[in-house]
Amino acid sequence: MGMGGAYLLGNGDAAASIYNPANIARSSSKGISLSGAARTDNLKFSDASNLVNSIADLGDQADLGGSGFNDVAAVQGSFNDLYNIARDAGATPNGLSTARVRASAAPLLGLSLGHFGVMLSSSDFAEAQLITTGALPGSRAVTTNASVLALSTLSVPYGRSIQTGKGRDIGTFGVAAKLTRGDFAAARLLATEGTNPQTGVVGDVTGATFGNDNQTAFDLDLGYISPAFPKLYGARAAVVVRNVLSPRFDFLSPTRVNGVPVASTPFSVRQRPQIDLGLAAPQIKLLPLTVAAELHNLTGENGGDLSFHLGAEYRLNNRFAFRAGVDDGDIVGGLGVNFGSTRLDFAVGANLQDRLAIGLNSSF
Repeated sequence: MGMGGAYLLGNGDAAASIYNPANIARSSSKGISLSGAARTDNLKFSDASNLVNSIADLGDQADLGGSGFNDVAAVQGSFNDLYNIARDAGATPNGLSTARVRASAAPLLGLSLGHFGVMLSSSDFAEAQLITTGALPGSRAVTTNASVLALSTLSVPYGRSIQTGKGRDIGTFGVAAKLTRGDFAAARLLATEGTNPQTGVVGDVTGATFGNDNQTAFDLDLGYISPAFPKLYGARAAVVVRNVLSPRFDFLSPTRVNGVPVASTPFSVRQRPQIDLGLAAPQIKLLPLTVAAELHNLTGENGGDLSFHLGAEYRLNNRFAFRAGVDDGDIVGGLGVNFGSTRLDFAVGANLQDRLAIGLNSSF
């Protein structure tokens, strides 16, 4: 992240191979990687857990059902937290402006063993649309449409450099076999301190909750790293194709409406093939400077658009690495510190409240 998300030509550790399976072949030693990254949109890090917990508490009240049971007062603290998060995110008390907040987390544990590795990773996404009415306690209300998707993956990357019969290097190829479990849950709720227009009850929580369901799918990622181009300061190019098999998750979430079980609700998520391209130069005029530029998601799939990533890394005494970059328009920066065979990495966005990543890699 410190290099603007330009990660297709990493340094060969297990963490790098999660982004391009060909990277696993570039490691000269065995190693273990542990990392985590988090990002929010229109939401502070400190409010992310409050958002999820508040929606869960209000959902539990809606699931109780019946007048006098699904009471806002029983979860007043959660109601207050959700209302304040919505207002901070731009919702107005007249209900005319909707707030949309997002949060994601990506923990990873990986082991590199020469030409192959084993990794456990997760990509967790939460999104909520929030509408508020009323400004004074006792008359406030929050309408919530929220969903959570967690993709937990066991991945085995394998990479190999290929040469022709005459010894000419034609590049490094990689493939990652992935077994991914998807978990999904959602809720549509109306919580009001005043009179609920749907039930006529004061301090009521109503709506539908869509309980957790999970599905498992198999997939492949493909990666390639070119030989070095001497006339371009030793630069290499990379191409990655993700989600080659276009896995589909068909969730059937157990559903309760105002506490009454109804037929389960289907939700589908499909990860379509995505193509990323990159170019990285390890030396610029003999300086210990690496520069990388990449285009991600050329196919514009999976709810995202084509994005541009540019980053640079300056190494000092082979102990410190200073990084900076532009990640799809966002300024980011980072620091790496080597302690012998162990490296600690840290990265943040321009706004410390919405982007953070940390990683630890050790070779043996």
